[in-house]
Amino acid sequence: LKAINKMDVVVPVIPLEYAIAKKINNNLIYAPFNYVNVEDLLGDNIDRNVIKCSNILIGNSANPTNNHLDVFKKLSEVNLENRKIYVPLSYSGSQYYVSKVKEKGKELWGENFIPITQFMSLEEYNNILLSCNVLIFNHVRQQGVGNIIALGYLGAKIYLNTKNPVYQFYKQEGISIYSIQEINTTSIEKEISMNEYLNNKKLFLKLYSKDKVIEKIEKLFEIVQHLKK
Repeated sequence: LKAINKMDVVVPVIPLEYAIAKKINNNLIYAPFNYVNVEDLLGDNIDRNVIKCSNILIGNSANPTNNHLDVFKKLSEVNLENRKIYVPLSYSGSQYYVSKVKEKGKELWGENFIPITQFMSLEEYNNILLSCNVLIFNHVRQQGVGNIIALGYLGAKIYLNTKNPVYQFYKQEGISIYSIQEINTTSIEKEISMNEYLNNKKLFLKLYSKDKVIEKIEKLFEIVQHLKK
């Protein structure tokens, strides 16, 4: 609260966060910015898709805000067959939390549960993403948007917490996105349609292409320079 009240300009990852911050400090000025773009995120994989893949990505870190165990409980009621479940746990959070997540994951899915506990290159991480056609993020606040952009562009089915402003924003933008509550065997087994894939790809590129990100950075500098005068 103290930090927000000291700010002049807010540069949110998701525009809806500006409205949240403005409730605390009504004098805030909005400026756009994104630190990732589709082209740099995916590199040579820009023309690939994950529609026919089968693995699942849960969360983006070891922070308890991922609410991993709530997702595990929901997925334990789903027939996952031989799908691999990747769970990034390489940063944030405590070792105690990591150990509990690993323990529960192994109990439920055995060798198909793959915790990621070490940092890796972007290429290695992208190879994991390229095997996943389902992303499940149970954060209540904005987190892991880079992962959502990459897999959303590639055609993954994305499940988010409905309380998350990221879910609300993408719904407003017309992106096909699903809620945690919708997770069941039928939903997990059903790939997104070709129309959904192409529409999501178009909209993610519209929001996060390299040209669009540069445009936002230029606008950010313009607003800051104006404030200095």
